[in-house]
Amino acid sequence: MTDNAFPPSLLAAQRTLVEGVRRLAAIPLRPYEDGAGVLHRTGNGWRADHDQVEADLRRQLLDATLVLQTDPYWQTVADPVAARQALKVRVRELADAETSGGGPELAA
Repeated sequence: MTDNAFPPSLLAAQRTLVEGVRRLAAIPLRPYEDGAGVLHRTGNGWRADHDQVEADLRRQLLDATLVLQTDPYWQTVADPVAARQALKVRVRELADAETSGGGPELAA
């Protein structure tokens, strides 16, 4: 599969998914009180605005997943599973190149 084999919409959706998962994992877990009245996860940096941030990120992840799952491109390849894995690898390579200073930009 060549570097230009994937439509820009799939590259952008995969990148959104990867970035969204990374950002979601960075949000501290919400504190909670168990049945015995003991508070857990206090003092971990959670703030009230994290609820909305988390909801927004989850919506972005759902939207990106919808694009990734329903794009007509997948009907044009002989092995959609291998192509999906290749897309993940390609986005990772592009992200690594950008991080190391000056790799190719992803098309939006």
